[in-house]
Order: sequence, then C-alpha cells, then structure tokens
Amino acid sequence: MLPAGRLLNSAMVSSGVCTGSGTIGFTTSTGQICNGAYGKNPTTGETVIYTLATCWAQSPTAGVIGDETIPFDSCSVTSATASPLYPTVTTLTLSPMASFFLDKMFEGCPNSDCLYNPFVMQNAIDWRKCYTASYGATTLGEMGGQLNMVPVSLADATQCFNLPAGSQCFKATSGTPCTTDNGAPLYCSLTTGETVLYGLTTVNNCLSGNTAFNVMPLFGATGTEITLP
Repeated sequence: MLPAGRLLNSAMVSSGVCTGSGTIGFTTSTGQICNGAYGKNPTTGETVIYTLATCWAQSPTAGVIGDETIPFDSCSVTSATASPLYPTVTTLTLSPMASFFLDKMFEGCPNSDCLYNPFVMQNAIDWRKCYTASYGATTLGEMGGQLNMVPVSLADATQCFNLPAGSQCFKATSGTPCTTDNGAPLYCSLTTGETVLYGLTTVNNCLSGNTAFNVMPLFGATGTEITLP
C-alpha cells in the first residue's frame, strides 16, 4: 500500500509553526494523513480550519502542528460547512477551547490566516512565488509526520489531470506533491511581501512523473479571473 501523504523530494521545514504558515496535519480513523489550513472566517472572524470534504469524511482523530500533537474529535468542531462555490472544500468552525489553542499556536505568525481575494489582490499576487506545505513522508517507501514544503508556480491547465471547474493548475518547481497530500494548503506571495492562503491541494498525477497538481481555491477565485504570468 502506498503511503497516505508525502511531498516527494521536498525541503524539511525548520522548527517553529510559522515557517509552514497555517498548515495542520490530521491523522484519521483509517490511519491516513491529510492536511488542512488554519484561518479566520472573513465574515465572522471565527477561527476555522479549511480542509477537503474527503479528509473530514475520514474522521480525523488527532491534529499535528509543528512538534505538537493535539486531540481532535467531534467535540473540537461546532460545525462543518461545505463551500457554496466549491463543495469539495469544508470549513470547520471550532469550539472555544480549540479556537483558543490554535490562536495561541499561530500567534504572531504573519499572514497565516489571510485569504487570497481576487477582487483586491489579483494584480498584486506573484504566481511564480508560491509553495505548498504538508505533513507526510518524503519518499515513496516512508511515512512520517514532519512538515515539508515544495516551491510551486501557476501552470497551464492542460498540464493537470481531470481539472474540475473552478480549480487551478499549479506545478512544483522542485519536488512534487504526491498521493495523497490531500488538503495541503497553497500559499503565494504578494508584491507587498505578504503571504496569502490561496487554496488546498487536491488531485495530482505524480506516479506518472507529472509534477503538476490541482488546487481548489478557498475564496472567490475562478479560472476566468486568473491568467498565467
């Protein structure tokens, strides 16, 4: 059986949660690893975790942030809401205790909860300066819980496998996401020097040697609003 989550030929993230922005790893009831992203609801300001519906369906039992392993169960989540634009994305609203813990963990981390907004950021984002971060192993035959990252950039849609409507195609410039770095957040730089959270990694075709992969946006972005640099 193939490992559940890895970034092949990736760079190990140095100690400290801020280096990986808001990446959260999950261990599920089936023994798999998937990922999510710490964030704030842009409307309510509540602490949330963005993940894929497929990850949430596997019943996460523990979360990993940096060197910390935290219990994670139904008591930690007050609601799980599908995105009205992209139903494959699930927003988890957290209990007060879980929110307090995550807020303290990511306190002082710059821009870990800032979502990309195409209406005000489209001309300020640098699609060549993006990265994805994931918990998992770095080789095909190894499973681990270390946070790793690979640099990526926007790619032509033809390079991705079964790209669904609304998704964007990205390509790793060193290493590659693989089966399955589900839910690994993708961050990009703005011309201001800030980092924004763009979306979550979904489908890839790494076993065929393809370094391109699908990313589902988290807020407002559609394929007609973005062009290659």
